[in-house]
Amino acid sequence: MQKWQDMTAWRRMLEVLFWLLVIFTVLQIGFSLRPFYTGMKLPFLYFVGPFFILTALHALYMLGWRRTLWFFGLCILICFGAEYIGSTTGLIFGEYHYSDDPEVQAKVTGVKLLGHVPWTIPAVWFVMLYPSHIITNLAMEGQPFADNRGFLRVVWMAFVGAFVITAWDLTMDPYSVGIQKAWIWAKDGAYLADIPFTNYYGWLGTTFVFFLAYRLIEPRVKGQEREVVRSSWLGKFVIAAPLSTYAFMCGSDLIFGHPAEAAMISPFAMGLPLFVAGTRLAQWVQAEEN
Repeated sequence: MQKWQDMTAWRRMLEVLFWLLVIFTVLQIGFSLRPFYTGMKLPFLYFVGPFFILTALHALYMLGWRRTLWFFGLCILICFGAEYIGSTTGLIFGEYHYSDDPEVQAKVTGVKLLGHVPWTIPAVWFVMLYPSHIITNLAMEGQPFADNRGFLRVVWMAFVGAFVITAWDLTMDPYSVGIQKAWIWAKDGAYLADIPFTNYYGWLGTTFVFFLAYRLIEPRVKGQEREVVRSSWLGKFVIAAPLSTYAFMCGSDLIFGHPAEAAMISPFAMGLPLFVAGTRLAQWVQAEEN
């Protein structure tokens, strides 16, 4: 009886998530269409709030509250730590700093924490890391969960996850630097919008450390029971939501990428993991139904 009541409670939570995701999808479409009549993408400051809330709700449903706290805590410790070290010393990503322009802070990035890193940046890391984690699980395990806990497998999945999220940054950074002026590089680089290649080496290294740390910790922390994650059509919609976020960003970069050369990077760099993850998700759903 108690188990039935617990499952009913989760069912209600799932329905709430469903409607939130419907609203969120409409917002995503609105965000994607916004450049048609304003000429630019929505800055971090405006989209990070709803994206963060929905990402956190999804993580709570899929991982449970303990693992979600670990995920976000490691995001703060490793990614915010890397940003702070990078922006103050020039290590990890190369020499850069976030804009001190009051207008940019008011309209794009938000105010800085500890005088160097805007408050939106840790939230953006979380919003990007979590979908990349789910996509990696789908691509590598054929399901949104990771069951293979062997050390070499964990290292390999952390490596793949780092590439999945860095593919996202290949077209996000040039726009953020070239159009929004969110951060400034001390020296011109060889990549689009004068970004140095060290930026992407830094992304790969930082996110590899994050994913490796989380995947090593995850099995040691009590998480969501597998049977709670329902196989109903409603549950499948919720599970597929991180792919929606990744796909919308991919489509936005394809249409509004800056400079023009960036537009064709997105469907290949982000499209491949998205295609593989989507295919594996469809196969997993079919297997669950059978």
